[in-house]
Formats: sequence, structure tokens, C-alpha cells
Amino acid sequence: NPTSGSHFIEQTSATRGFNMTGLVLLMHFNNDSLNNIENYSSTNGTVYDFSGNNNHGNLTFASPSVFSQTNGKFNGAFNLDGSDDYIKTSFLNITGNRSVAAWIKTDTFNRRHIIFGNSSKYVFFIETNNQLSVYSGVGVVGSGYIIDTNTWYHVAIVTNTDVTPHNHTFFLNGLSLNSTTGAGSANITGIQAIGDQYENAENFDGVIDEFSLWNRSLSAQEVQDLYKRGQSNLSIQVRSCDDISCSGEVFKGPTNDSSSISLMQHLTC
Repeated sequence: NPTSGSHFIEQTSATRGFNMTGLVLLMHFNNDSLNNIENYSSTNGTVYDFSGNNNHGNLTFASPSVFSQTNGKFNGAFNLDGSDDYIKTSFLNITGNRSVAAWIKTDTFNRRHIIFGNSSKYVFFIETNNQLSVYSGVGVVGSGYIIDTNTWYHVAIVTNTDVTPHNHTFFLNGLSLNSTTGAGSANITGIQAIGDQYENAENFDGVIDEFSLWNRSLSAQEVQDLYKRGQSNLSIQVRSCDDISCSGEVFKGPTNDSSSISLMQHLTC
């Protein structure tokens, strides 16, 4: 029987560098104001792609309140309402191996939560039986693992297209759940969506943070390192002292007071 996510908690940190080759899409969802690259004050704000490929997205059919500065796993995140909120990406074309990863937290049971996909092709999602699943053009392949509500998970799917039908490996909090061959051999083509099956009314109900898409198969070690870079994040404050004992000086965060902290992103480029 599927077991609880509490068994998938890694306490150690990653010390290796990360191979960024094949990174197609990287979204932090922080409403970063540097060079005015993001602005979620309107219903169609730009969602910036930090992969360097300029695959920027658009916040679609959503109210400004969909962005939360405090409800993310790291800084900001998108709190999707399960009705009409999603991020539409640029036109993507991945015909070979691929990997998808994100931090997620769902609000409801017994409904379909689309993490990433389009209307009829490759879709990474939580099925109505609450299992982490993938659809690859013909049939649904389940991980056998039930996702709890109100719980942060780092989820990933690695698909190997060197075999037909494709082989899919699911990961939860850096650990492999299973590897299985599923029906269909769908590619990632056309306009995709994060939080929806692209205008197919099966939106994610909950919070999505730190989304990444790769045009290669990440290794099991890489997926685990990707998780550790988030689980073992650093919370930072600084202080400036004019004497060796730092008398009268206090640690401060990004809002220049002791109530805020700066969180290190788990993946940057």
C-alpha cells in the first residue's frame, strides 16, 4: 500500500556542484523586481524563466492574489485556486528524454491536480486517486504513492524515451518511488502550462514553487541533490559592527529589521 510522505525526509546537505546542461525552464515565482523582470500586480504578469533560454511565461486567468510572498517553500510561490489559475509557458519542443521537478503542496483530496502539461500530450499530475502520475499520450501511469494535503513535497518525473513506450521514474523528496514503462510516447510540444493541462479545466489546487524542466534524464543522484538544495536551504541575516563585541548591533534581514530572513534559492543559474 502507498505510504506516507513523512518517510521521505533527508537531513543531509548536498556538496556537489550541479550540472545545468539541458535546463529548459526554471521559475522561482518570487516576483523578482530586479530590472523589472516580473510584476504580478496585474492579472497577466510575466513569469520569468531563469534558465537563460527566455522561455518566459504568463500568469493567465488569475487574480493578483495568486502570488504569495510568504506561502512558498522558498520566498514567493503561486497559490493556485484549482479553478482558473495557471502559468502559460512559451512554445516548447522536447522530443527526447526529459525531467520535470517542482515543490508542491495541495489543498484538496480526490481531484486531479495538474503540475505540468498541455491538452493532450505529456502531463505530470496527481490523479483523482491522489497518486503522483504521468500521462504520455495513451494511458495514465501511477507511482503507487498517495500525496497528502497541506504537506510540502519535492516531486520529479524522469522519462527515458530511448525505449518505446517510454520509461518513467517517479521521485519524491529526492528518493525514487518506482520505474515503470507506460503506454504512449508523447513529446513535449507546443504551448505548455504549469498548474493546468492548458485550457483543459483541471487546474492545480494548492501551491507550486521552484519549477524546473530539463531536456535530458536527470540521474537519481541529481534528483536527490536537487531536493537537498531545497530541503537544506540557508536562512540568513547579517549585522554590521563597529566594535569587536558587536555591542548594540542586531542581525537584520532584507527588510532591514530582525523580523525577516533571506532564503538561499536551491537552484540558480
